[in-house]
Amino acid sequence: MLKKIIFMLVSVSLFMASVGATELKIGTVDLQKVFAGAPQRTIIVDKIKKQFEDKSNALKALGESIEKKRTDAQRDAVTMTQEQKITVQRELQEMATKAQTMQKNLQEDFQRAQQLEGQKLQVKINQTIQKIAKAEKFDLILRSETLAFQTGTLDITNKVITILSNPAGSK
Repeated sequence: MLKKIIFMLVSVSLFMASVGATELKIGTVDLQKVFAGAPQRTIIVDKIKKQFEDKSNALKALGESIEKKRTDAQRDAVTMTQEQKITVQRELQEMATKAQTMQKNLQEDFQRAQQLEGQKLQVKINQTIQKIAKAEKFDLILRSETLAFQTGTLDITNKVITILSNPAGSK
């Protein structure tokens, strides 16, 4: 609802500005395409994978340990006493609970790290858009995903990706 109101206000102000005989230079940017094309995205994914590699390996090792214990218990079930069977079942249950907790925590931490790095990339993208807008004297840059119609002449999406791809240009 808020987006609709803002869009309506921008539309009305654009209309009023054009009636006043001043021409606005309006550009568009496709943020989804920028995110997909930003080389920083790959760097972020690799960084996060590396950051959580040890925890992921520990979880995998615990899963393998559970599977081995389960297989051993099934193999030895004929020779085990009822008390031994109960003990093994409890151990397996404790290990499974620990694995579930580890997996949940890992997933939450992973998502939090992705969010944080995504926000950092968003800031860099916004700075790049502002840099282009100032350099090319745009009055307004709109997200192309929210527009019903646009011409491709003032689309700065590829310029944003190019600047993000150039380490010297994105500083």
